[in-house]
Amino acid sequence: MDDNGKMDVLRSSTLFKNLSKEQILSIAPHFEPKKFVAGEVIFDDGSAQTDGMYVIAGGSIKIYKNLPGEEARQQAIAVLPAGSFFGEMALLDEETRSAGATALEDSELLYLSKESFDGIIGQNLELAHEILTRISKVMSKRLRDTNNLFREVVSWGYRARKEVRDLK
Repeated sequence: MDDNGKMDVLRSSTLFKNLSKEQILSIAPHFEPKKFVAGEVIFDDGSAQTDGMYVIAGGSIKIYKNLPGEEARQQAIAVLPAGSFFGEMALLDEETRSAGATALEDSELLYLSKESFDGIIGQNLELAHEILTRISKVMSKRLRDTNNLFREVVSWGYRARKEVRDLK
């Protein structure tokens, strides 16, 4: 994929759609195209591979959590279509991956390394503000969604315990 193709993908992505053409032009060369076949793991939940993030150019990606227990099980927490991004926490901290990502179909991604991201952020404060604000908004929404799901799960647990007690 050439820089024009990268620009088209970035311009249509949820993360970069509000950037100017000049801003997109300045960041496009920092993205590296990567292809994944259906079923291929991009990174695993808990992985120490925290060196960058991805924008989905084509295909779809399953985001999942590994579930504890004797059997290796995964729980899908999101399916992301083209234009979405994931792995952004790796740009902001150096913790292990908080979830895993697998290609659901043959997919083409644009990869942005932490090193490139730091270079972009250091070059232009206005651009840094735009990108970091958008990442913050998306992360905030994802956290709110997780909190709502947690509340539902806890509520189900309370109801189940009450029903068990009522059976006794």
